[in-house]
Amino acid sequence: MFPTHLPTSGVPCLRSRYKLNCGKQPTGFTIKLTSQRVKLSIKLKGSSTAATYAGTGTNLIELPTCQNGLKDGSESDVDCGGLCKKCGPQKKCAKAGDCFNDMCLKNTCGGKSGTSQSEAAESCKQIARDYPKAGNGRYWVRGVGNTVAPFKVFCWLVDRLGGGWTLGLTNGYHWCHPSSGDAGNVDSNVLGRRTACYKLHDNKIRAVIGQKSGQASKFDVMGDQAGHNHYYSGSNREYAIVLGYTERWHWSRWTPVGTSKTKIDVRSYYWNSNFDGTNTRGEGTLNWKGTSNSGGSSTAGIRLYGGTKGASGFSGNPNGGRGCKKDVGRSPNGNHHWSGTFNFQMSHSNYDSYIYMCNGAQHSSSTGMNHRWWFRSGDDKSA
Repeated sequence: MFPTHLPTSGVPCLRSRYKLNCGKQPTGFTIKLTSQRVKLSIKLKGSSTAATYAGTGTNLIELPTCQNGLKDGSESDVDCGGLCKKCGPQKKCAKAGDCFNDMCLKNTCGGKSGTSQSEAAESCKQIARDYPKAGNGRYWVRGVGNTVAPFKVFCWLVDRLGGGWTLGLTNGYHWCHPSSGDAGNVDSNVLGRRTACYKLHDNKIRAVIGQKSGQASKFDVMGDQAGHNHYYSGSNREYAIVLGYTERWHWSRWTPVGTSKTKIDVRSYYWNSNFDGTNTRGEGTLNWKGTSNSGGSSTAGIRLYGGTKGASGFSGNPNGGRGCKKDVGRSPNGNHHWSGTFNFQMSHSNYDSYIYMCNGAQHSSSTGMNHRWWFRSGDDKSA
């Protein structure tokens, strides 16, 4: 029941014994009280959003009731901005505070496009999020939080579990042995088969995955290959993704990245036909999903090996293709080299690289193929 001194607003209010009806109000409306000794609990009809005023402090109440499906009041877009929640990517904004990342560019929330050095984005993941029509190619980035000077990268944006992948390095046995620093030129044929030894400096890889100096963080890794190992498999029809690896990234031949501090999600995807490594290919079909041991061995980068545990509906081990939903890698003579072995290894001590999952044995050895390793932040809230 309301007390003797009643609130007033910019529109007429009709009072009953227990309710105050001010009619339809715009989102983010205000009520000015004639007395500070009033307690109000105002609920938007048909929602659970309520605003309460207990009668202390200012006598002007701002009511951010933001669920009417309209752009009204102080909102910069429908039900966001102003007094309402922050707006998401590509929503309209009037000021930085209207946006999820406090970045309002040309009255639109989100990051830059990456199409030039002056328009350097945070990462390929941010470009994929904010510019869904952007295609695979070379873009400028500055790292999550704009932490480093702009540099050019190759982005895989259009598919593969949401896209947003930054090419971190290519390598292979006998021909490309990168170190912790930069190698190669991103404007060369970095996607081709054994045509360009390429790597981003460790600091740049850490920047695109949002990893602060000396600290571990969660990131995702994708491994694929240009060409295939013709001795052990008949085609290139697979890419593998590791989600949620938590450690500090670095590249050193004799010091691998440590064991993940969190449980990782390992997946293999296949295509129905051979992939040449360079053209844009649509989303693959999930072929195996599970977990694996991580870390260890005299290697560089990340190694996953043995100890596999298939997710619900999947076998415990990909087993060179025979444990996957579809065996896509059997060579013409039926050979599954080391078929009982699970291995996702960026570089062995002899510089060989491996993916043993559903497409037979894909290891660089002395064959005319190379592996490519792609990175993105594992934090869904990060660019």
